Amino acid sequence: MALRFCPLSSSSGGNAMFVGTSTTHILIDAGINCKRIEQSLLGCGVSPSKIAGIFLTHEHIDHIKGAALFSRKYGTNIYATAPTIEKIQKSAKKETDLLPIDNVVYIKPNKQIVIQDLQLYTFPVPHDAEEPIGYTLFDGKSKISVVTDLGYIPDRFGEIMKNSDIVLLESNHDIQMLKEGTYPPALKRRILGNYGHLSNYAAGDFLSSIVSPKLKYVFLGHLSQENNTPQQALETVCKTLHNNGVPENLPFNLQVAPANTPGALVTLY
Repeated sequence: MALRFCPLSSSSGGNAMFVGTSTTHILIDAGINCKRIEQSLLGCGVSPSKIAGIFLTHEHIDHIKGAALFSRKYGTNIYATAPTIEKIQKSAKKETDLLPIDNVVYIKPNKQIVIQDLQLYTFPVPHDAEEPIGYTLFDGKSKISVVTDLGYIPDRFGEIMKNSDIVLLESNHDIQMLKEGTYPPALKRRILGNYGHLSNYAAGDFLSSIVSPKLKYVFLGHLSQENNTPQQALETVCKTLHNNGVPENLPFNLQVAPANTPGALVTLY
């Protein structure tokens, strides 16, 4: 049995991730258009028609953009919390933006979901959305943790995400770039607040606490296109890890999840 992971897109412009076992294929978020999702999946060797579910983290457009069309086209179930679904439906600007209700599956935070041979655990995250959640995924041997769009790291996240083989964690902004940038003051306060987005420093600080012999890959995700760069994110996270006692020769592969093209397809055996 093998567990596979690929960030199809991860940025403030759109987010979607593929997770698959030998028999089960799912998406975490679908924040890019349907055509891009299809092309990216085919690049991973996966037919879009084989996606067993789209698991949404929350209702913001950069996480749901392609969900409705993909679901309607392939009959794919969409899993999300009830407040998330309600907000999506109320905010739809046209009929095609509505999620096909027959394909909607309501889920709750702090619950386990079993879909074929894949187990998912949902947990609440602090973000200015309607009951947003993160996910851990487990195939009986390997574990993947995915969390983006959060203003801070709650204490229990260390326990939830410990012993992960793969982590995708938000590393949204460089604090100084944001403070000195062109965003209006209200938006800066939102991003820096407890229900905004995670900085490079905060990402590195948390990662320091969950390094284990099992950890093999870390993807830094959801980088701001205005207040961050891949190089800045890597430099700050690496420096923070080293300052917290993680060896300079990192015991895991650290990379930035690309914004406009699929990242590396990683397989765990």
